[in-house]
Amino acid sequence: LVEDSLQTKRLQITFEGINESISGDNSQNLTGLYSLIRTSMETEQRRTYQTVKFLINLSNRNSSCKEYFASTAIQWEFAISWLKQQMQTSWQWSPAQNVSNEDTDTRSFQRTRSAQYTLEQAQSLLQQTTTSSSNNDTSTTELMELNDNHSQSSSQSTLVGID
Repeated sequence: LVEDSLQTKRLQITFEGINESISGDNSQNLTGLYSLIRTSMETEQRRTYQTVKFLINLSNRNSSCKEYFASTAIQWEFAISWLKQQMQTSWQWSPAQNVSNEDTDTRSFQRTRSAQYTLEQAQSLLQQTTTSSSNNDTSTTELMELNDNHSQSSSQSTLVGID
């Protein structure tokens, strides 16, 4: 990432998008990654997972992204809840083949070790952001408790694939 005075604005546009009326009939619309996650949850679960994974990996590699992620935690905690739910409900096991969320042949989410790791990273990031923030709301606290309970139980479940 280019570190300059416009970095925060670029992150905002990338994560949240832009929907501005310039003048009259002219408007500028750009879908952000948060919106992409929301719109693809039902129909393209694999795309949703890949976007969540990208955002988590990016925030773990870049402090500016991590800070921006922390400042917008309320906007992406839904994605962590979605991934947690998918890890609990999705189960498409096939012993004869490796399963991956990177395959282009399917739109459905596959429960894999990589997805479990991504969920754990997302939960950790959410905990870091809410710990550093003095304004913990009830939904964030409840989410963290649910995530802790899931982390404990998921370590006992069997996952497939290499993703």
